[in-house]
Amino acid sequence: MNTPAVNRLHLIGKLMDDLHGQLNQVYSLEEEFAEKRQFNETVDMVGKAQNAITRVRDAIGKKGGKSVAKGYK
Repeated sequence: MNTPAVNRLHLIGKLMDDLHGQLNQVYSLEEEFAEKRQFNETVDMVGKAQNAITRVRDAIGKKGGKSVAKGYK
């Protein structure tokens, strides 16, 4: 049985994974942009956001210790 902290981290991880997936949807909206430049800027921002999500997940796993990281992953 996981501790409440591990359960919270697991939920945070799931939400971050969901957000990462939702951000991928921007790639299917290319035709909706009036200018290619706007689309490229949006894709760049999405990439930065996804990188930040990955870094946060990695940091939580690293800082949480072995028992927390097991439940977190």
